[in-house]
Amino acid sequence: MIDCKFHFAQNKNYIFNKIPFIIFHFFRFISPGLTETEKRWLFIYFPFALGLFLIGLLFNFMVVFPLVMKFLQQLNKSMGLKQMYSVYDAFRFLLGIVFPLSLFFELPLITIFLTKLGILSPLKLSKGRKYGYFMLVILAVLFGPPDILSILIVLIPLLLLYELSIILCKIVAD
Repeated sequence: MIDCKFHFAQNKNYIFNKIPFIIFHFFRFISPGLTETEKRWLFIYFPFALGLFLIGLLFNFMVVFPLVMKFLQQLNKSMGLKQMYSVYDAFRFLLGIVFPLSLFFELPLITIFLTKLGILSPLKLSKGRKYGYFMLVILAVLFGPPDILSILIVLIPLLLLYELSIILCKIVAD
């Protein structure tokens, strides 16, 4: 038991201590290829990207992950199985669910970026709304929890983010 706790604490500290260094070296790697305008936009967008990711992380950790765990507990109970998993397995499972779903919260920034490049427009997003919704439903089913209520809980914020993306796209395009 002590070994598992030490292993978990060691990995957690490693991950959180290395993130600033990874971001710093990523910026150092891409900055020579960027113009001054692109660097300025990068430093404007990055805090928003980080904020949206953290909001997604919080939402998925506080709402989605407990729903998945509850579903798995009920499934095990109905099958007459006993739950047995280590801290490492639980942490790996947590990261496998929370991080991919948190990346979907970057949708508004991606649409703003693609609008600035001229690839997307508010008209394209509005006309393609039914296809966008369909893609979001597929993503919610693939990456979300397995029961329908949990899928809806994941899908509703994604749909709201899509609509926010259209509004922001209209603001940026003007």
